[in-house]
Amino acid sequence: MKIQKLEQKINEHYALKNLLFKKILQDNCQFDQKITEFFNIFRVTKALSLSFSLNELLETMRKVIAQSLKIEKYCFALLDKEKQIFRIRDLYRLDNNRKTTEGINCLLCEKIYGKVFHIKEPILIKNIGQKNEFLSCRHCLGEISSLLSLPLSCNGAKGIWNIYNSNTNYFDKGTIEIFSIVAEHLAIAINRANKFGHINELSIRDELTQLHNRRYFFDFSKQELELSNRYNRIFSIILIDVDFFKNYNDINGHTDGDIALKQTADILRNQVRQGDILARLGGDEFVILLPETSVKCAITLAEKLRQKVADTHYKGEENQPYGKFTITSGIASFPGNGDNMTKIIKSADKRMYYGKGKGRNIVCF
Repeated sequence: MKIQKLEQKINEHYALKNLLFKKILQDNCQFDQKITEFFNIFRVTKALSLSFSLNELLETMRKVIAQSLKIEKYCFALLDKEKQIFRIRDLYRLDNNRKTTEGINCLLCEKIYGKVFHIKEPILIKNIGQKNEFLSCRHCLGEISSLLSLPLSCNGAKGIWNIYNSNTNYFDKGTIEIFSIVAEHLAIAINRANKFGHINELSIRDELTQLHNRRYFFDFSKQELELSNRYNRIFSIILIDVDFFKNYNDINGHTDGDIALKQTADILRNQVRQGDILARLGGDEFVILLPETSVKCAITLAEKLRQKVADTHYKGEENQPYGKFTITSGIASFPGNGDNMTKIIKSADKRMYYGKGKGRNIVCF
């Protein structure tokens, strides 16, 4: 009898020991899982903190966030305030990495984007089925069964991050919490990228005309010179100066002078090609760099610009010496007028001032 009781106690002891061992294993497993989750969040937030442009941000989302958090598919959309639409900026699929997003937009009031945007809280759809009101890009993402839609909002930066999975009931409470934390950091990164982009744009743009500034022009021209040297290419520049601008300012005032410069900048901007670089060098002087363009073609463009300015009405232009607001241009090219930008600019400047001496409102080459 005593032996039976002893055996019973031993069995109870081992049963309790096994139970405690299982509990310890379970706790260790949960602890390891939590450590992995915290590590992934740390890795993701660190990567986001180093993303200073939208392109870097998109790269981080694909290479770090999607992989670390085992995301199968996602859609990333940013709000276009002016047009009141969400522009799809990135579509990710694990099996095909990235899909084109060109032309895929969604109205602010449409589908899940508008709902999440207005309530500013995540929405979980456990089983989408064929409910197309939740999707604007099903054809790009393939089979989708569950969806977690997260708002991205931080100091004016607004967007939506939709995370999809081909399995129903995929997202649990813990997963939602992790994605929500990452979404907060993603919104901060978007805001920072917008600010950085704005500051960078200000550093290369002329404040008055919004054309590229002197600094940007010389940085770009240096690169163009290196490429032209390496690949035996040509390029031309047109140096443009407003005729009698001091006279215009003295008579009409500096406010009207600024308006006239902006008007001239708009005329030039509307005539140059997409690949050409148009900049304001300072004062009333502009420059255009024309990659892979001969002097003959540069002359044709310069003459067209001269005529456009002469034919355009400027306020107070009747007070100019010839009764019109006009420009004079000088043209130079690589390699014909020098092997560095200093020589080429000097050559164009010399021709431009020759045109001033010839009576202005002229193209000289």
